[in-house]
Amino acid sequence: MVDGDICYYSHFFTILPRTPGVRVALREFLETLIEKKLTKKRGKFHMEPACVYAARSKRDGTYSMHINEWDSFWYHMSQRGFKEHHFTFTRTEPKLGVPVELEIKDFVPWDNQVPIIDFAIDQDKQCCITTQPGGGKTLMFLFIAMAIGRRFSVQTMGGWEGRWLEAFHTYMGLKVEEIRSCCGASRLYALIREKKKTGIPNVKAIFISNGAIRSYIKNYELGLDVGTGAEGLAPHMLYDFLGIGLRGVDETHREFHANFMADLHCHVPKTVYLTGTLFPRDEFQKSRYETMLPHAIRKEADKLRVYTEVINVLYNLKDPHLFDQFLKVSVYSHNEFEKVIIRHKPMLDRYLLAIYNRLLDKWVLERIEGTRILVFTGLIEMGQLMLEYLRRRMPDLIINTFNAGDDYVILETSDIILSTVLKAGTAVDISELVQVHNTVASDSPNQNVQTLGRLRELKHRPEVTPEYHSYTCLDIPKQVTYQERRDKLFRPRVVKIREDKLGRLI
Repeated sequence: MVDGDICYYSHFFTILPRTPGVRVALREFLETLIEKKLTKKRGKFHMEPACVYAARSKRDGTYSMHINEWDSFWYHMSQRGFKEHHFTFTRTEPKLGVPVELEIKDFVPWDNQVPIIDFAIDQDKQCCITTQPGGGKTLMFLFIAMAIGRRFSVQTMGGWEGRWLEAFHTYMGLKVEEIRSCCGASRLYALIREKKKTGIPNVKAIFISNGAIRSYIKNYELGLDVGTGAEGLAPHMLYDFLGIGLRGVDETHREFHANFMADLHCHVPKTVYLTGTLFPRDEFQKSRYETMLPHAIRKEADKLRVYTEVINVLYNLKDPHLFDQFLKVSVYSHNEFEKVIIRHKPMLDRYLLAIYNRLLDKWVLERIEGTRILVFTGLIEMGQLMLEYLRRRMPDLIINTFNAGDDYVILETSDIILSTVLKAGTAVDISELVQVHNTVASDSPNQNVQTLGRLRELKHRPEVTPEYHSYTCLDIPKQVTYQERRDKLFRPRVVKIREDKLGRLI
């Protein structure tokens, strides 16, 4: 009797343990794949398990791990005395996908994009394109798809559906009947039923949301796929079934755990991951980045394009005692910081007036017609309060919030856009954006680089230098620390960093 069965797929491998010894060794290895986070319970903070970077099937008891985890896993097993003859091994190769004709007529890649595109085409099953925001990852992926010439899919957060469907139309000239969008599991099931009933011979590009994949996997494992038309179609069989030969994963660093888990159910000839530069927050996340996106498969443009000026907007509190309770908490939350401001009406009024005066002084009075600015707040509620205030003070300007469910047309028809970092901090292109005012204090390198990256080089306005206004309260120690780290991160990425000290604002 063998101790277990191991099967290799394109992006993951499975193991079915059959003896107690394998189960014990496997459990030990899985312990290293558990991410722990600081959690507050009964007034005290504890490190508790948050998520696992592996999967166990409720249907057959197999465990799935990332294919790039194999060397570490096998070393662990061999150290515990297991040899190849203790297991059965099976390897399954994915089908190549349905051939399709793809053409990009009116666009050509930039000179610095060509080596990246060539690198991705030459890679085997995985490739990661990591460029600074504005590096043209979308168009590069479409050039890769054109070169490979197979039906392809793009997987990312549902909120980016409109951007990708527009890219399919604009760059590739695809017709409505050549595209399918599966934003949510119900639409993915509908596509599966369509494929079974009539086939999808004209389809060239498929958009699939992270939520659709997540729900599809969950429903399959729980047996909730009965009546959907996808009964018995295991998640790893999906890409073969739909004839997909190339998979793109956009904004891979966002919802990273969800993207990692999707790989544990993915069997496809090639995946191209699209992401900004990866900045792990700790050693565990660094290990997860290196597992899913090892440096060997990453490719970035040789030089950073530097064109933005950063202004650190420094201010103090008029009533610092109102933050005494807030400062006692060891874990900083900018949303909680804003809640204190909102709870105290005089402070809120001073805060909104300060933001108004800043926008008036730095943009409105010398505004170039057609340009726009973006303001980040932590809370949606704060954005709404700011919206109402600014509309009263600047009735001649078009001012809107951009939140979940809002149409992208807001980004192109507003003079001032108010949003949260989670909604508009990444994967959002805003034409004629000349200033970002980020009132949110964050210690996430990925998030800070992405918010800076909303500003793009204004090639047809060479006289205009894009400005990133970063707000810091000098009476909140964590905010000061975050600003110092942010400056260090930004220095090689911007033209210069300077300070504006505004005194006691709130």
